[in-house]
Amino acid sequence: MKKSNCPVLIVGAGPTGLMMACQLSRFGVDFRIIDKKEGTTQLSKALGVQARTLEIYEQLGIVEEALAQGVPAESMQVMVNGKLAQEIPLSAMGEGLTAYPYMFVLEQSKNEDLLYAYLKKNGHEVEWNCEMLEFMQEEDNATVLIQDKNGEQEEITANWVIAADGGRSPLRHALQMQFKGDTYENIFYVVDTDIEWEFKEKKLYSNLAHSSFAAFFPMKDDNRYRVVGILPEEFENEADVSFDDIKEVIKEKHKIKLEFGKTHWFSVYKVHHRCIDNFRNGRVFFAGDAAHVHSPAGGQGMNTGLQDAYNLAWKLAWVLQEKAPLSVLDTYNEERLPVAHRLVNTTDRGFSTMVKKGTLANFFRLKFLPMILGTALGFDAVRKRAFRVVSQIGIRYRKSSLSKQTIALVGKLKAGDRMPYVQVYDEQEKVSKSIYQYMKTTKCQALIWLSNKDEIGEKEADALKECLGNYADQISIYTIHNLTENMAAFKSLKIGQSMLFLVRPDNYIGYIGAVDNLGKIQEYLKTISTETAVLS
Repeated sequence: MKKSNCPVLIVGAGPTGLMMACQLSRFGVDFRIIDKKEGTTQLSKALGVQARTLEIYEQLGIVEEALAQGVPAESMQVMVNGKLAQEIPLSAMGEGLTAYPYMFVLEQSKNEDLLYAYLKKNGHEVEWNCEMLEFMQEEDNATVLIQDKNGEQEEITANWVIAADGGRSPLRHALQMQFKGDTYENIFYVVDTDIEWEFKEKKLYSNLAHSSFAAFFPMKDDNRYRVVGILPEEFENEADVSFDDIKEVIKEKHKIKLEFGKTHWFSVYKVHHRCIDNFRNGRVFFAGDAAHVHSPAGGQGMNTGLQDAYNLAWKLAWVLQEKAPLSVLDTYNEERLPVAHRLVNTTDRGFSTMVKKGTLANFFRLKFLPMILGTALGFDAVRKRAFRVVSQIGIRYRKSSLSKQTIALVGKLKAGDRMPYVQVYDEQEKVSKSIYQYMKTTKCQALIWLSNKDEIGEKEADALKECLGNYADQISIYTIHNLTENMAAFKSLKIGQSMLFLVRPDNYIGYIGAVDNLGKIQEYLKTISTETAVLS
């Protein structure tokens, strides 16, 4: 039997596994990725692509391809029994917060194809038709027995294993890890189908009916929609129900004037809400559905898995390249587990509101819910807050051991927050750019904000640059002067004095401090780097 070694073995080549592979490729880390499927999924599956995912795609250089293949949802039409109750604008809810201030619809199959194409373009391949048979781990490595499409077996010894192998995760079962949570009693259906009706705009339509709901997501092709809803009770015990069996019942129950055309995909399923207690077990890291599953409310699932991989990849790469201490890997669970718990709980509450049975629940859902949504989202502050949550740009790691702040900002921004989307002036090119244009590398970004309102100036900035220069392979330096062209950025971030933002490779602010406090900066750098700076 063949035996081999590799630094990282990724088990599972869905969106999460593919994102992990793409990120490791960016960082120049060797890996292997296996999946028992024949190739990327041909089914649309997950649909919503949030702004935070699009920002990651921009960093990978694939966002333009993604935008060309999907469609932004202009608004959500909330209907009750087929009649419009509220219209909620979606196309600009996050204006000024991101370059992608809308909800974007791009099916999972196309997301996977984009990531897979990136991998192949960069010289990597997925080992399809390859299944994990056995797993064991020791203190310093893990051994995985795999079998390829020809029935040949191989024993792979890896420094680290990424479990991106889905909700039924064989790796999770092999390690006998609990997957705590529950299953909703309802059975749901999902269908991609052509629809002929009066609505022609690319909007998201949600219809509330007695003890039921149906959501219609616009897809790129004309007249094609993803429809998700509760399977009519009379079909719950049928083993081979088809969409043809239920579509007339759906039309009658929801009182919507429409005609269903060709069915492209149909499935029924139970919805689970579960989460593991730790995203790491020895040499194995869990990500995506292997770590957490939840309701489809808000289009969070696929995006959360992508961010799991994004959070872990740079840390694992730096440790393997001996740039960062082993302790950095502990922050993966530290940062992502609370996100998963919060997500499972919030989507559970929202989803329960939509599916709960009973006279009182129906009365609230049909009479009050549309009015509450319309009133609350009429306020700009509420819309912005809702966008931050749904788009995932509001996720923050303030309690992480990688988040350190030694100076207070007047505003709400803190270490552990995603770097806000602001425009800064490029003094060489004489043009304003998104700060994200400077954060496409695999390094941390040292953003030195030099204010004219204090005595700190170029001398202190030069001393800081000299200190950071000892970390040249990990940190890039960018100085932002308080010019007229940058006044909006300084004002937006509430920067009233010169300071340093050290932004991690995943665009989160790790450190905020005074430009001239080299001791505190050096103290922080010890938590993320194995290098040692010489202070002047």
